Amino acid sequence: MEIMVAVLVLTILATLSIPAFIKTAEVSKGRLAKSYLKLIYSAEKGYYNENNCFYPQTPGRIEDLAKINKDLGIYLEPSHFDYSITTSSCNEFRAEARRKSGRYIGWIIWIDQNGEIKEENKP
Repeated sequence: MEIMVAVLVLTILATLSIPAFIKTAEVSKGRLAKSYLKLIYSAEKGYYNENNCFYPQTPGRIEDLAKINKDLGIYLEPSHFDYSITTSSCNEFRAEARRKSGRYIGWIIWIDQNGEIKEENKP
């Protein structure tokens, strides 16, 4: 009987703590994405200083992480987010991390040429 009560108490405690754990894990994944975006921002500033234009130099969108790593001289590991860089002119860019799987699919974090980080659909 005492063992059953102990198991019941542990089950209740586990049930109450799982949502908090999931939320903490998601926040951690978001922090990693923000760190990667700050790294892209720093690489973009260096690229701009050398080329007088943000990457990519022609207006458009780059979604290939390997190409971003190679062209900017950085190394971002694949994660729970897809990364892309969009430019509409030489003087502006937007680097974006879009949640590709998990509970918060569609969560978007981005940074622009001013270094401001913003979010959409935040958990």
